[in-house]
Amino acid sequence: QRDGIVTIASVGVVAAVFFLAAYLPGRNAAVPVRHNIHAAEQSLREIPVRIAELESLDGQIDRLENYLESVAAVVPADADVHSIIGQVAGLAKASELKVTRLEPLPRVTAHSYEVVPFRVHLSGSYQGIVRFLNGLSQQNRLFEVNELALTQLPRRERGAIDVEMKFSTYVCRAEFADFSGFDASRNH
Repeated sequence: QRDGIVTIASVGVVAAVFFLAAYLPGRNAAVPVRHNIHAAEQSLREIPVRIAELESLDGQIDRLENYLESVAAVVPADADVHSIIGQVAGLAKASELKVTRLEPLPRVTAHSYEVVPFRVHLSGSYQGIVRFLNGLSQQNRLFEVNELALTQLPRRERGAIDVEMKFSTYVCRAEFADFSGFDASRNH
């Protein structure tokens, strides 16, 4: 019986030593590991949400790139004043209007673009003026009519109207015109 009691006591001491030396420290060390595992599992569950967010942002970038391309067509980076004058004069001629003066005015710089204003004096029929304004609105670049004054000419020129108009076109400033580095930075 004494050997049985010694055996039981020895097993109890070994169990207590194991409990104090191995089990409790291991259990305490497992708490931060379990916390890290839980955090990693949470991060893994969020991956589909993050992927959806990135795909949405990628779609927004594509839409903005398409918008910038369409704007570049109507607000080019080149303010070829001679070409603009030729385009407007040709449109006036096609509308059967007489150009008495067509001159550029001082440019106005805005944040990402420049306003290139012009003054024009035209004369002709009301229908010709309407054709001219419609033609101006259908050009490949953006034109804005800022001022328009119509004056009927004396009776000897029946139906003739004199027009004084200020209009503007727009030019993208050079530092905003080139987005070529955008695609390269997007792929990284």
